[in-house]
Amino acid sequence: MRARDGVCSFPGCDVPAEKCDIDHIVEFDHSLSGGERQKEGVTHTDNLHCLCRRHHNLKTAGMWRVVRGDDGIEAWTFLSCDEGPFAQSEKEHTGHGRYTFASQTEKKTAALAEHNEKRRKLHDNLRGLVDKVRRDMEKERAVGGVDCENDGDGKNRADSDGGER
Repeated sequence: MRARDGVCSFPGCDVPAEKCDIDHIVEFDHSLSGGERQKEGVTHTDNLHCLCRRHHNLKTAGMWRVVRGDDGIEAWTFLSCDEGPFAQSEKEHTGHGRYTFASQTEKKTAALAEHNEKRRKLHDNLRGLVDKVRRDMEKERAVGGVDCENDGDGKNRADSDGGER
């Protein structure tokens, strides 16, 4: 297949066949039994071609369809909004990483709400820690601890270096 194709089979792509994936033109169906599989999606050179990773992913995602004629020439078709991954669907998830606009919006909203909730909890925890430290410092001062503004001798730090306040 690599020698036959030479480059990616997608029209206009010149990625060398050595760097391409080997792809089934008619999709290989793992759910079929051996006899049924021989008719559809067979792993044979007539049903295989070289596709670079980008074009392989586009075909797998259902954005492009390819058919190979009896003469070996491939015909590529871009799938419109009436078919393929952009088609209107009643399902929330249409496959291959594609989501409807509504389900995508719902997913993003839920992720943002989860993120904001985590940030709020973290902020509340930090606020609690700061308040605890302040209370502990006030207790220390009340008991006779060292004042942060003084060096411990009753003089202000600014006064000890000769500066004016």
